[in-house]
Amino acid sequence: MEEQLNQAMTLRENGELNKSKSLLVELAEIYPFYASINYECAQSLMLVGKESEAVPYFEQALRLGLPSEALADTYIYLSQGYQVIGDQERAIEAFQKGNQLKQEQNKLEQHQRAVDANKVTE
Repeated sequence: MEEQLNQAMTLRENGELNKSKSLLVELAEIYPFYASINYECAQSLMLVGKESEAVPYFEQALRLGLPSEALADTYIYLSQGYQVIGDQERAIEAFQKGNQLKQEQNKLEQHQRAVDANKVTE
């Protein structure tokens, strides 16, 4: 599985978006309970303009649990998918959640920089 996921990422990085998407959709069907695969599959679908098809993969990735640093962007991408399918209410909710998480993430990063700066001056 890891080898195939790495192959899909390499294809994406090399601009072979449709091949990457196809491989990731296949992986998501085989391994539906891996958050990272669902997330990358959704990303690939977004990159080829299939935002509405990305929605269930983003939703599944969120249900399964993503690393905290990926949550804000996931909600923002999900809001784009909801907007494309005409679900404005869920689009707004997802965007607000993503924006809130982004602000919290920024505060934590600022706090960490301040802590690190204090360590240097001590």
